[in-house]
Amino acid sequence: MDVLEYVEISDGVGPSARGTCDYIWNTPLPEDKIIMHFGHMYLTVSDVDSLRPGHWVNSMILDVVGWMLVVEDIGSNCNGRRGYLPCTLSTQLIEGCMSPNELAEFWNAHMKHFGTVSTCETIFIPINSNNQHWYLCVVDTGMLEVKVLDSLPTTRSNSARMAVVKKLIKSLADCFMDEQFVKVFGSPRVALTELRVVLPKVKSQSNGYIVYSILLKNPILYPLY
Repeated sequence: MDVLEYVEISDGVGPSARGTCDYIWNTPLPEDKIIMHFGHMYLTVSDVDSLRPGHWVNSMILDVVGWMLVVEDIGSNCNGRRGYLPCTLSTQLIEGCMSPNELAEFWNAHMKHFGTVSTCETIFIPINSNNQHWYLCVVDTGMLEVKVLDSLPTTRSNSARMAVVKKLIKSLADCFMDEQFVKVFGSPRVALTELRVVLPKVKSQSNGYIVYSILLKNPILYPLY
C-alpha cells in the first residue's frame, strides 16, 4: 500500500473546506471515487487532489467553478446574463478547429437553460498556457471589453496572451455570426470583433498556492465534504 504524504492545510481556509481537504488528501481513497455531482459534471478524488499546494489545477475544478458562476446568475434574478465556455472549448477556439455546429451542440446541451447568446452580457473563458498556467478571458459586452485577467503578468507574456485572446475572440465571433447558429441561439448584443481587448491590473500571484487558496476559501467547493 502506498504511503500518503501528509498535506498541511494553509491558514485562512475555512473549517468546511479544511475538513474536506483533510479527508480527501490525507485519507487513502480510490482516485476515481466521485465525491461531487454538479449538473452534467462531477469531480473525483483525483480532480480535487490537483488542488494540493504547488500542483497543476485540474481543468475539471475550473469548469465546476465556472459553471457555479453561471448558476449563481440565476439566483440573482439576472438569468441568462452569464455564460461559460469550458477549458476544452477554449483550446479548440484558439486552435481554430471549433465549428459553429460543434459550438451549437454545446450551447444546446448545456447553456440553453441559462439563456441565449443575445441575453449574455458576460462570458467566462479559462485559457491554458502550455500546461503551466491558467488565465481568464472575460467577454464583457456591457463594457464593450474583452478582459484578460492574468495573475502572472510579464511584458513578454502580456503580448503573447493578448494575441491568443484575440485569436479566440475571432473564432468565437465567426461561430456566433453563423446563420444557423443565430437562428437558434440569437446573436451577441454587439459584434465581438468590435470589443477592445484590455489587460486590467489584478493581484499578482506570489506563489504556487494562490489558486489553491482562493478556491478553497470559496463556498462553491464546500459540498465536497
